[in-house]
Amino acid sequence: MKPLGINTISTVKKINMSGVINTLKVVDSANDVRFVPIAATDDSDNLISPNTDYLAVLEWAAIDGNTIADAD
Repeated sequence: MKPLGINTISTVKKINMSGVINTLKVVDSANDVRFVPIAATDDSDNLISPNTDYLAVLEWAAIDGNTIADAD
């Protein structure tokens, strides 16, 4: 599967697994579902080893009108 691009992301939602939110459910324009791990941050809020899909989600979320939905 190709890496996500900001133009192919349709929706993003946080996933709550046993009380921990560390994954995003991403649906792309082809209705394919991906589960993208949230990158950890250090004490200065710098990302630690983020993957390219997570970086694409952050870039997508920075665009007006795009929102990462809260977990259920």
